[in-house]
Amino acid sequence: PVVSLDEVDMEQGIEVEGMSQLRGESHQDQDKFRITVDLEQRYDGYMDPGQTPQASFGLTSVIFTGSYFNLQMVDMNECWTENQIFEVDGKPVIWKKGEPVQRGLGSALLKWRKENPQMWADMHAEGFRFYQQPAGFCDQKIVQWQIMEQHKVYPCSISLKDMFSGGLSEAARTESSLRQQICTWIRGKVTACIQVADTDVIRQIKLIKMRQDRELRAELSKLAEVENTRAIFNCGMYEMMRTLRGCIMKAKEKLGNEDTLMHAAFRNGWFHFRPNPETKQMERTLEQEWTCLLYTSDAADDSLRVDLGGRRI
Repeated sequence: PVVSLDEVDMEQGIEVEGMSQLRGESHQDQDKFRITVDLEQRYDGYMDPGQTPQASFGLTSVIFTGSYFNLQMVDMNECWTENQIFEVDGKPVIWKKGEPVQRGLGSALLKWRKENPQMWADMHAEGFRFYQQPAGFCDQKIVQWQIMEQHKVYPCSISLKDMFSGGLSEAARTESSLRQQICTWIRGKVTACIQVADTDVIRQIKLIKMRQDRELRAELSKLAEVENTRAIFNCGMYEMMRTLRGCIMKAKEKLGNEDTLMHAAFRNGWFHFRPNPETKQMERTLEQEWTCLLYTSDAADDSLRVDLGGRRI
């Protein structure tokens, strides 16, 4: 018997709108994706001694494999909104404002945005930014684009990165200088101990992502069962974006409710000193009222006032 998707949705309670994998059989868009997700942690008010610092999440950069591409620089008519000139393997790449995007460039992202304009608008408002790079990770060009997007949100900022080649590149440093961003780096071999992403964020996101995968798998199993066909769990762009969005938003909610970012930054040693522009000195934050929320009375003993090198802080 033929069962309409509306009947499946009403009877089984399954979300099918936009799904590229509607049945159990193979589908041309069911490719496996390898992506890099770079989730920024943001701290506001730390340089103002009259404010209590606030922690939140910044932009979320999602990097796909493919030719260099920046979805933020393409309008809904698939024309470039900015001029860009850069080199790839010694060959110049030129994007001219107002001209159509080259045929095939960023096609998967453009197709997803065209078919799901509301999802795209919502994710962009939530801080998601989408890029492509041949190896699917952050290199100097991706970092440049990230800095450009950061400048739109934070006109003046301090950037803290681990010591990877993209962030250390001359191109990234120059872009930071142009965008009024001060560059700082975490010393090598201690990233896993003091970088907030490594100590507190990544593991939580991976756990939530596993739950999201199970939920999607259950939905696809129900669809296959209703349609009496074999279940195939390969996913297309829509399923991947939906899982990614749910994962990041749930992680933000959980870590935000627990104030994890502020506790992690304090515990990792970043907030034990604070500049005072009036006295032109660094002041101990342990003596300030706002830090009482970050540690209990038991955490004020000498054992927790020692840094990684065994020195008193």
